[in-house]
Amino acid sequence: MEQQTFFDLNPKGKQPEDSSFPIIPDKEGMWTLISKRLESDPNFHIKSVYHQRTKIFVTAIAASIALLIGIGGTVFYQQILKKQIFETSVTEVRCPKGHKTQVFLPDGTSVWLNSGTDLKYDAVVFNQKERKVELKGEAFFEVTKNAEKKFTIDVSGVEIQVFGTSFDVSAYEDDSCVKVSLLEGSVSLSDQHSGKFLGRLSPDQMAIVNKQNSEFRIVKDNAALTCLWTQNVLRIYNEDIRMASKKLERWYGVNIHIENLNQKPHFSFVVKTESLRELLQLLNKITPIKYTIKGEEVYISNK
Repeated sequence: MEQQTFFDLNPKGKQPEDSSFPIIPDKEGMWTLISKRLESDPNFHIKSVYHQRTKIFVTAIAASIALLIGIGGTVFYQQILKKQIFETSVTEVRCPKGHKTQVFLPDGTSVWLNSGTDLKYDAVVFNQKERKVELKGEAFFEVTKNAEKKFTIDVSGVEIQVFGTSFDVSAYEDDSCVKVSLLEGSVSLSDQHSGKFLGRLSPDQMAIVNKQNSEFRIVKDNAALTCLWTQNVLRIYNEDIRMASKKLERWYGVNIHIENLNQKPHFSFVVKTESLRELLQLLNKITPIKYTIKGEEVYISNK
């Protein structure tokens, strides 16, 4: 059985309430310091009006420079601080290959991440005016309802707007399409670049968006079966060996190499607790294959 890891990523680190606070330079302290250094200069103790005036003039310039440095330092420090806060406020969850991970967002939304999936959101602005996340891979969302704060997902050029619902999004980088399967509620899809509205889903429908040309279509789907992976069950339905091997790679955390294999056979099967070796033995009964497992590298070819 695959290992499952659970994380609650509600940020516990407290961010500064106001990152624009000023740094007030200590003018009096700086003046005293400059004066003492001037006083300690042995060449300075010349009782001449000219030199005394020079002292005042030099001290005034030095204090002005110190003030400018202090103000400049304040601005510079604020810029660095804002940059650091911006860079560190982005929370990124990475689920490694061969694992599945459950994450709870700050608004209570539950997200299951499938193998090899990345989820990102800005922990500072999330759940203020809106709730936005970025996704690479596959995830099942159970979104907490909040009519005042819309929930959106940016994925491979597609924006998914959610209306308090449960659904699956599959958008791995090496897949040609984005697939959204709706279990409950309602979601709409738009082209992220043009803003063009693509369509809206009802339960047990799947949206398929071509990444290259944004071609959009809706097909009938059994969302409960599509989401079986969240229950640690992998379902392969009517897929050729190359498409099936992609899912098996993610499921088992391996790299599968197909060599001179007939791609005509299509496979339908379910993986529960079977090891990779047990599964390959079962596939061998369906279509004759030979395989070699070398650590994370798996080689499959005709028998």
